[in-house]
Amino acid sequence: MTGAHPSLDVTREKLIEAAGEVFAEVGFHNATVREICALAGTNIAAVNYYFGEKLGLYSEVLKSSILAQQADELVSNGFSDRCSMYCSITNTVHLIWPTKSTRKPLR
Repeated sequence: MTGAHPSLDVTREKLIEAAGEVFAEVGFHNATVREICALAGTNIAAVNYYFGEKLGLYSEVLKSSILAQQADELVSNGFSDRCSMYCSITNTVHLIWPTKSTRKPLR
């Protein structure tokens, strides 16, 4: 859904941020979609719309955390080319987070 409409991206990001807080506080099993949506200020159906289920949202939280950590490391190591940094981070996520379809590294 990214890039489709700015408010959709904002809603998705709010859910990821709120879910990160809730998962960190109570863990995956004790977190509820209702609690996450209340914190994000979104409709409860938004989790299914963007992520399919709570596990899909959890996966996105983990990906987001990995990307943020890698971006910090790359910047601190003098990575200044945004495209190269993006490709490096994306390739790493694809390697450690396989999907149903086969992904090839970006070049």
